[in-house]
Amino acid sequence: MPGGEMDEDEIPFKDLCAAILSDESEIIEDYPEDVRGHSHLVLGFTPSKEPIHVVCAVHEEELVIITTYRPIQGQWINWRIRK
Repeated sequence: MPGGEMDEDEIPFKDLCAAILSDESEIIEDYPEDVRGHSHLVLGFTPSKEPIHVVCAVHEEELVIITTYRPIQGQWINWRIRK
């Protein structure tokens, strides 16, 4: 799983798990036509309340993480809506 934006943004795996499993996590975008399969953009928050975006899909009853990154503040409204 290591590599890509998660490493570039220095997101520890424990923070990723906490963000996805948080009661505050929510699906903010739906990608039914994704070439990798139906996926979603999920907003979650680390234990220190930092926002994390996770693109993921469910495949054969397993959660597949496609990418995860820290959203750029000027590109989002409340981390949920693209400007």
